[in-house]
Amino acid sequence: MSIKKKVSVAHAIQTALDNMNAQDTNDTPIYKVWAIEGDRKIGSFYAYKRKIAVLNVHHCTADLPCEAVAVIGLMLGDHGCDCHLVFNRWYGGGGLGAGRAQVDTNAGFIVIDPYGGGNGHGGGGRWHIQGNHIIMEGNYHQCKITIEYLAYEEDDLGFPLINLNHEDAIAQYVEYKHALRTRWFDPKYKISESAIQDMRKEWNRKARHARAEDGDPSVSELHEVTSMINNPLSGIGIALWKYNDIYWGR
Repeated sequence: MSIKKKVSVAHAIQTALDNMNAQDTNDTPIYKVWAIEGDRKIGSFYAYKRKIAVLNVHHCTADLPCEAVAVIGLMLGDHGCDCHLVFNRWYGGGGLGAGRAQVDTNAGFIVIDPYGGGNGHGGGGRWHIQGNHIIMEGNYHQCKITIEYLAYEEDDLGFPLINLNHEDAIAQYVEYKHALRTRWFDPKYKISESAIQDMRKEWNRKARHARAEDGDPSVSELHEVTSMINNPLSGIGIALWKYNDIYWGR
């Protein structure tokens, strides 16, 4: 079971330093880059926080927040930064087919004025990501858009927060990247190629394990699943009774 507890990526960096018996922290900036790179390679949806932002459109372009990792959905207009329920309603298909929402498999979805009843559906509702920008396929100059996106959380020192179960894998990735760099060191400080390959395999194993653990149900989710399975009216119990009762069908 998992509660997706967050810790600073600095913990993973310190773990890597301890594992390498390294006292010098001059390389901490590059270790931070490697740690974030490792976390992105793990690539779990549950590692990020869902946020909402209102952006200004200049001609057909809106700048994404620097912290954004992915854009989930987009609505035309300023709907404030506290409209998760509105987005969730459209994720569930509310209004689809009514001419007010357009689903795009490449760019998420767009909702045209969900409160005002407008139906500006069509090609002008498409958008895509280019660099650090949202490109609207239509002229929405001086309009506002509301987006829901995934982002890293940060601690007080500006270090990203990661899932606790990613810490060991990320530390292993930092060690592996450091080992790769020793190829260009003085021969007496080099790590052998066989050892580097062993570290790469261990990183891959730990990354897969961290990714799998992210999908573990939380305590509340597990209780909900257990309740559904054991429910005498809708759970598996009724099916077992039907097929095991010798009098069934008589």
